[in-house]
Amino acid sequence: MAREGRRRAHPDHAEGGPGDADDDRAGGRALTVSARILVVEDNPITRKLFRVTLQIEGYTVLEAPDARTALRLMAEGRPDLVVLDLILPDLDGFDLVPLLRERPGGAEVPIVACSGFLSRLEATRVSALGFADFLIKPVEPSRLVRTIQAYLPTRGAGVAASGEGRLVLAVDDDPVQLRLMQFHLERLGFRVTTASNGAEALVAARQALPEAIVSDVLMPGLDGFQLCLAIRREPGLAHVPVVLASASYVEEADRALARKVGASGLVFRAPDCREAIEALLQSLRAVVARPEAPDEQLEKEHFHRKVRQLERQVAQNAALVQRTSFQAAVLSMLGKLSSALARGAESGIAPADLLASLLDVGGLSTGALFLWDSDGRLALAGQYGYPDEAVAAASSPRARWSRCPRRDSRPRPTSSRRSG
Repeated sequence: MAREGRRRAHPDHAEGGPGDADDDRAGGRALTVSARILVVEDNPITRKLFRVTLQIEGYTVLEAPDARTALRLMAEGRPDLVVLDLILPDLDGFDLVPLLRERPGGAEVPIVACSGFLSRLEATRVSALGFADFLIKPVEPSRLVRTIQAYLPTRGAGVAASGEGRLVLAVDDDPVQLRLMQFHLERLGFRVTTASNGAEALVAARQALPEAIVSDVLMPGLDGFQLCLAIRREPGLAHVPVVLASASYVEEADRALARKVGASGLVFRAPDCREAIEALLQSLRAVVARPEAPDEQLEKEHFHRKVRQLERQVAQNAALVQRTSFQAAVLSMLGKLSSALARGAESGIAPADLLASLLDVGGLSTGALFLWDSDGRLALAGQYGYPDEAVAAASSPRARWSRCPRRDSRPRPTSSRRSG
C-alpha cells in the first residue's frame, strides 16, 4: 500500500530504511517524512521518550548514548538535525559540537542543545557555538516536536516554482540561520547568494545584482536598518526590495523605522522562515519604497531603537541570571542533602533541622524530606511549610509510608537509607 503524508514508524524500531529519504524527496513528499534525527543522550529513559515521540511524527531516529557513538553515526551518514545533551559520559557536549561540525556536511546541520541547567558561562558557550535552539529538561514531547518541525519544515506541492530561478541575497551573522534561509529559498526555486554582515552584503550586491534582499536586523557593524538605507542611497541598487527579519526588533516603533528606511517589511525571524519568505514574495510584486525622512532624523531614530533593544536584552539577561541562580541553589541544596544524609548519624543532626538549613540555602519556604527505613518503608522525616492536614495524611497508617518520626529522632545508620 502506498504511503501518504507522514510515515508512521513503529516506536520500537530505532532506524528506518536507508532509501526512504531519497525516495520521499524525489516524490515531492514532506521533508519530515523520513528526515533523520540524531539524538545524543546518555539517559536511556529520556532517549526513549525522544525516540518514541519523533517516530510517531514520522521521523527516522538515530540514537547515541555517548559522543563516540554520535561521531560514528555522523560519519556513516549525515543526519538532518541533531538533538544533543550537553552532559555526556565520555565527552562534554560543548567539545563534541566542533567534532560533529568537522564531519562532511556537519557545518550545515542544525544542532539543538538540551540540558537541565546552564551556568552563565555555559550559556555564553551555547551562544558562541551557534546552536540552532536550546531545550530545557524536562522536555515536553509537544515542545520537542514543535522545535524539530521549525528546522525541518514540510514542503507543499508546487512551491518549487515560486522562485523561478531569481537571485536573492540572504544576510545574517548567524551561520545556522543563514544556512536555513538559504535552504528554504533554494527549495522554492530561488538562486541564493549569502553574506554574514551588512558590509559584505553591499559588496555582494554590487558584484551580482540580486532581485531581492532578505536580511537580519541585529548584526555587528552595519545592521539591517543601516544596510537598507545604504541600498536605497545607492543608484544601482535603489530599486532592489529589502525584507528585514528579526527576533529582537519586534515593537511597532521598529516596524515604523523599517518603513522609513525603505524596507519592504520587518517580520519576525523564525527557524521556518515562513513570514520572511511570504514578505519576500510580496515585495517582488510591489513597488519599492523610498526613505521617508532625512538621513539625520533616521540616524537619530535608529540610535533610539538600538538603545531600546539593549535595554530589552539587559532585562532578559537579568531574568535568565535569576532563574539560573535559583537552579544552581537547588542543585547545591540537593548535593548537600546527599552528603549530609550520609553524615547524619554521626553528626547528630535531626532530619528536620537538616531540611530547614537546606531550604534556607535554596531560598525555599516549603519542603519535605522522606527516608527509607531499615524495613524498606518510606517515612516522612521532616517538613516545613505544609498545612497540618497534609502532614497528618502523610503520617497516617493508610499512607504508603510509615509514620513520621519525632522532631528529635535521629536516622539510624543503615546502608539502606537514602533520600526520597
